[in-house]
Amino acid sequence: MKAWVLFLAALAAPSVPARSIPAQAEARIDPAPPGYALRAWGPESGAPTDIRTIAQTPDGFLWLGTGNGLYRFDGLSFERIEPVAYERRRSATILTMAVASDGALWMGRDYGGVSVWRNGRLEDLPRDQQVKGAVQAITAGSQGDVWIATIGGLGPQLHLFRHGRWSLISPETGLQDESIDHLMVARDGTLWIAQGASVSRIAPGGSRPALVLRHPAYPATLAQDDEGAVWMTSAKGMERLTGGPMTRPLPSTVPAPGLFQHGGLIFADGAAWLSAYRDGLMLAPRSGPARRMSMAVTVLFRDAEGSLWGGGADGLLRLRRSDVIRVALAGAPTTGFAQGGPQGAPLYLGTDTGVVGIEAGAPRLIHRGGDMTAICAGQQGQLLAMAQTKGFVRQGGRWRYLPPPPDAAPTGSCAITSDGRILNIMGNVNIAQLDGQRWKGWQPAQNWQFGVSDGQKGLFTLRPTTSLTHLTPKGQSEIWNRDQIATGFMRMLRPFGPELYIGGEQGLARMRGGRIVTLDAHHHPWLAGITGLAMGRGRVWIISGAGIADVERGRWDAAFAHPEQPIPHRLHGDHEGIHARRDVYWAANDAEIDAEGRPWFVTNRGLVRIEPEGGAAPAPAPPVVIRSLEADGRVYRGADPALPAGTRRIQVDAVALSLIDPARNLYRYRLSGVDRDWVQTDARSITYTGLAPGRYALDVMAANADGLWSRQAARVTFTIAPYFWQTWWFAALAGLALGVAVWAGLRWRIRAATQAVRQRIEDRLAVHEQIARELHDTLLQGFQGLMLRFQSTLERLPHDHPARLELEDTLERADDVLIEGRDKVRELRAAGEPVDLAALLRALATARLEDGPVWDLRITGKPRRVCAPVADEIEAIAGEALFNARRHAQAGRIVIAVSFARDSLHLSVSDDGVGLDRAVMAQGQRPGHFGLIHMRERAAALGAKFDMGDAHPHGTVMSLTIPARIAFREVRWGF
Repeated sequence: MKAWVLFLAALAAPSVPARSIPAQAEARIDPAPPGYALRAWGPESGAPTDIRTIAQTPDGFLWLGTGNGLYRFDGLSFERIEPVAYERRRSATILTMAVASDGALWMGRDYGGVSVWRNGRLEDLPRDQQVKGAVQAITAGSQGDVWIATIGGLGPQLHLFRHGRWSLISPETGLQDESIDHLMVARDGTLWIAQGASVSRIAPGGSRPALVLRHPAYPATLAQDDEGAVWMTSAKGMERLTGGPMTRPLPSTVPAPGLFQHGGLIFADGAAWLSAYRDGLMLAPRSGPARRMSMAVTVLFRDAEGSLWGGGADGLLRLRRSDVIRVALAGAPTTGFAQGGPQGAPLYLGTDTGVVGIEAGAPRLIHRGGDMTAICAGQQGQLLAMAQTKGFVRQGGRWRYLPPPPDAAPTGSCAITSDGRILNIMGNVNIAQLDGQRWKGWQPAQNWQFGVSDGQKGLFTLRPTTSLTHLTPKGQSEIWNRDQIATGFMRMLRPFGPELYIGGEQGLARMRGGRIVTLDAHHHPWLAGITGLAMGRGRVWIISGAGIADVERGRWDAAFAHPEQPIPHRLHGDHEGIHARRDVYWAANDAEIDAEGRPWFVTNRGLVRIEPEGGAAPAPAPPVVIRSLEADGRVYRGADPALPAGTRRIQVDAVALSLIDPARNLYRYRLSGVDRDWVQTDARSITYTGLAPGRYALDVMAANADGLWSRQAARVTFTIAPYFWQTWWFAALAGLALGVAVWAGLRWRIRAATQAVRQRIEDRLAVHEQIARELHDTLLQGFQGLMLRFQSTLERLPHDHPARLELEDTLERADDVLIEGRDKVRELRAAGEPVDLAALLRALATARLEDGPVWDLRITGKPRRVCAPVADEIEAIAGEALFNARRHAQAGRIVIAVSFARDSLHLSVSDDGVGLDRAVMAQGQRPGHFGLIHMRERAAALGAKFDMGDAHPHGTVMSLTIPARIAFREVRWGF
């Protein structure tokens, strides 16, 4: 009950003024404090409204708890996160969030308890663990503790989740009987508790609160500064609780202190930031007055990249340190800069209200004169400002009015030479020189549209698309014309001693010693649309269509030696949309360095300067997250999804969670088995088509806008299932079937070839048998008949007839012929009979090697008779081999080996002679001899394999392998 009384009293209490020190004066309300860049997202950008709390998980997502549920932000888009299960008794309003040490996001609701986002699912706590009442605060410790403060019918309660178990802290166990407004875990692990009228703390690892102080000014918010001191906000302002007491009064315009006065306190960039003011956001630096800004912010958060985020009724905003300082002017800039005179002289700038001088880092209107169109300064301190046709000149510290030039043409540019001549360039009309109080002609303009002093007594003038000319009192010389101009439309001329820089739409050129080198925008896109260039201390500063860039002087000079090589540079202000003016047609000089060395620029957002030490610290390497995998229109979530057979198109959405400038984040990806190297892109979606079945792993890396790449790649694995004809077992079966088919085909081919040879042998035998029959049945039988007739005639002749003796001799000779014919018929028939190969070779060796080397015949396997024609060819081949061994090899021993195998007949003849000459072996013949050729031809005719080689340890071996189907007459056909 006491807690509710205090709570209601806070609502009804009158305003309590700060009593220790009077409130400090407030600065005027600006959109953003100096040195910060502001970006806002409202409903038109898809951002939620009524933001109550902000958190960031380790993966880099920014989480927004709102009056209408939970949202996730990746820098470009907002995604509403729905709970896994619908619960009508759950409030949609999320009041507080905290990220636990395991990366889980805990959130408390107006009613309905606590929900947790973990592993891609938003779920309520189990019913037996769910807290009761409204959740006022949640915080988490580094050791896994989660603290939850609630208020309900049982009064204030503090719930502790530690090591997987819950415990309850209530007024009965040391908690003050007051509403808990805020919880904070300090860096040393101490839990600080701000209640309705007191502050307590719980030591690291403990669970019992210890009262720190009673506070009548209603403490509201706790925070820890960079030095580790703990502060709270109250009706008194900001009070330090550790490191010595201290009170910092703050201006207040709200009707009541306490919970509704300071909704958020955070220390960032050396200052305190406070939200939930009626008039917006408040910034309290270490010294100086507090500053209020008209931003409807109720909650503050600082992310891992150092950006400050604020949320409220209108949406989301971000403040980030920037080294680009926007400077307020009396009017809008209409010209570039002018600088002249002694060292330390001011910068000058023309505006639509007059002439502005910039000195000691501050701009000041020094002369009112209307809309300035040109301004220039001389080395003796002269200053000329032209407003259309009228002008003003300052000499000796005094301004005087100048009448219009004779042609009354608007001034496009002006120049003051080293000898003090003041020149007015009226585009396409004339160049006039100031003579006392009036203008007189200096040189006809010849369509020159603007010019600048060459630092001596002349001018550099140009026509933006056609020519660049050097004018001197002695005459003129053309430097560049038409097709030579590689920078496109020329906007800027800037001499620096012996160098002249020409800036244009398509790049920058430098002339030195009469030689011009161009850095074109094709190789250097950030050099497109240049309107200013300045030489600083060790750096070159440029403003172009890409923003403000700086380059080290050494690298700048080296760039002109290798104009196509990348130039290391830094961009400034590009995150904030600051770049060169678009309405400058010529005479641009939008970059200059002041006496203190600070760069100044005229930009599309007005006048700015660079504070090199004022920017944000370099952002860390961004984490990269795989958000989803989509296959043929279906989204798959979870680890290692299995995709169906026939998947044609796969799209993976990745996000680099650098929130500084997400549109400039870059990505690299590589798919195992597909990409040999990393593929770089600026798109978040990665698409593959036509992938084969299998298991794949896609690695994705990302870089932030500063070019810093993530240290570790995000990986998603997936498997594409095959159709049955794409499986390994189908391939194996198909391969086996193909192998069997090939084997069968080869067997068939071998059989066909063998059968052809065999058929030729059979045909030869058949011819022999036919010849034998024809000889026997016709010739020999006819010859026998004739002999009988002659014998009959002989018998009728008288014994003393002179022809009888001659006829008897003829008949005896005819008997011999008949016997010889019968022997030939018998031989023809015997030629068709199978031959004993061993006997044949033995007889051959005996005949050929008589009185020659020792020979040996070796038989292995079961001997089989060889077809007679084959035996004839074997005899011829073996005979030639024996002849060569005896005559050419000078062998002492010859071995004839015959091997009878099931599928072949193998014959080898080896000797221990001098061996075969290498040239003869390589050519396959001896010049002028045909023995080896005939051996190979006979083997080929048989369909046999013939080979000649070296014998071991010396000598030559001839081998002949004949398929069984050819060698033997009785063959068992089949596979």
